[in-house]
Amino acid sequence: MAILKTETDLPPALALLGEGAAHDYNLETPEVYRPSGLGPLDRMILGAVAGELLLVAGSPSQGKTSLAVQWALANAQEGVPSAILSMEMGRRALRNRLVSGLTGIDMQILRTRRWTSDQQRDSAIEAGAYLAEIPLYVDDRTGLDAAKVYKTIMSWKEQGIGLGVVDYIQQMSGASESRVTQVGDAVRAIKAAAKDADMPVIALSATNRTAANSDNREPRMSDLRDSGDLEFVADTIVMFHYPEDDKNEDVRLCDLHVMKQRNGPTGIVSVRFIKSATRFEASI
Repeated sequence: MAILKTETDLPPALALLGEGAAHDYNLETPEVYRPSGLGPLDRMILGAVAGELLLVAGSPSQGKTSLAVQWALANAQEGVPSAILSMEMGRRALRNRLVSGLTGIDMQILRTRRWTSDQQRDSAIEAGAYLAEIPLYVDDRTGLDAAKVYKTIMSWKEQGIGLGVVDYIQQMSGASESRVTQVGDAVRAIKAAAKDADMPVIALSATNRTAANSDNREPRMSDLRDSGDLEFVADTIVMFHYPEDDKNEDVRLCDLHVMKQRNGPTGIVSVRFIKSATRFEASI
């Protein structure tokens, strides 16, 4: 068996694969992962894993932003600084979503300020004050390209952020006229940033029109919009399925399909989506 004799013989980017194994395996939690707070989902995927890209894909109104923001909130509540790069939704809209989830106040009331009582208004104010006390941050710049998103995520690492969310890939800009090339560049940049920063990153992706027009159809990898690179680059992919014809109901059964998990099982997790509060809960 041939092996380089000294560490000085190794090129700068090379290291022995087995080096440090004893230390690593003696640790209780050798991997850093950030759970979603949804028990059934966390039991299947553990959470968003450091150095990996977790893709949440869905059609409009299926809940992809709600799931990702709720994920970030759950970690911020545990003291993990979490950041959301929101290229689609502004700071106020995101705050309304979280206040609705925390208080149960309908989003329409938060948007119109048509309070049903002074107590309801006070509850919203208290929830907003609470959000200002936990380490949950938002950057709502729009139209960033792949290089700027990579730089943003790397800066988060320097600032001590422990979980990043990018909402969403198709909102990123690019120099190429090909949308497929733009999306491919975008997802590779986010994956590279997650790996280089050793940070868990959740990125959101739209699905194509066929999926958007078929809410009850089970998701397929081919539903991922604009680029096959989404499927190949992401480490874990979660997609949505609402199996019951209950679009007009406030509480809906939602199956979260773990379509891909590079280092774990795939499968289906059933949860509930509360539309008025834009919040997911574990099914009973």
